[in-house]
Order: sequence, then C-alpha cells, then structure tokens
Amino acid sequence: MRNNLPDELRNSLTDYKLRGTQLTEDATYGSDYVNVIFNLQTPRVSGKKIYVFGAMSDWQLRPEFELIWDAENEIYLCEALLKQGFFDYMFVTVDRQGNIDDRTIDGSWADTENDYSFLVYFRDFGSTYDRLVGYQNFNSLLN
Repeated sequence: MRNNLPDELRNSLTDYKLRGTQLTEDATYGSDYVNVIFNLQTPRVSGKKIYVFGAMSDWQLRPEFELIWDAENEIYLCEALLKQGFFDYMFVTVDRQGNIDDRTIDGSWADTENDYSFLVYFRDFGSTYDRLVGYQNFNSLLN
C-alpha cells in the first residue's frame, strides 16, 4: 500500500515517539504554541472521515484537525499548532452527508451501570456520636 501522508506530516511521524511535541521556531510565539501530533490507533473506518473535535477547533470540522490514515503504520494522524494549555477533545467521524458521530470511535457509555448507597445520619443535640437513621441502595439501570 502506498503511504498517502503529506511530507510535512510524514516528517513529524518519523520522530513523534521520541519528541512527543515540538516547539515552533518562531520567537514571537514559540513559547506559547506547540505542534501537537494526534494519533489514533484504530482499524480503518471506511466511508467516513475522522476529526479531532472540541473547544480547540471551536466545535467546528476544521481541515487542520482532520486525521489522515497512514497505511504503512496503520494509524490515523493529525498535526496541529495549538496554544499551550489544557484541551478537552474527542475523536468524531463524519459521513458523506456531514453528519457528526461521536460514538463510532469511543462507543456510548450512556447505559453504564452504577450502584449508589445513601446513608443518612442524625446527631442528637448534645450527643457525641452520629446515629444511622436511613439507608437506601440505588442502581442506575434498575430504578
């Protein structure tokens, strides 16, 4: 299979495991920005594009956040220049009609089961201890 990565991304891939991130060389903003390489190791998704999606992309499907399939390494890659900081993001797929799906890559955990125990205590005026006066178990799927 032919590797279809652009040269600038191929060069970044060559040593991304060694450097992780690379500071830009422009002194006017070099201390504030960093080239970040996003990589997603997953089987190839046919008929859909994959994007890095979140506040850093202004919740938009921006071309610089589209992941490119690297057939040689069997991994999706994207490199973006970001201001240093904390970023919350997810990987989304986009079909030919432009529909965004955030479950293809990570799945859905909406039906995750959780068990909760509620304990209610009471301390009488002048007392030196708490008394258990109520107890209830709750299951998120059953109740």
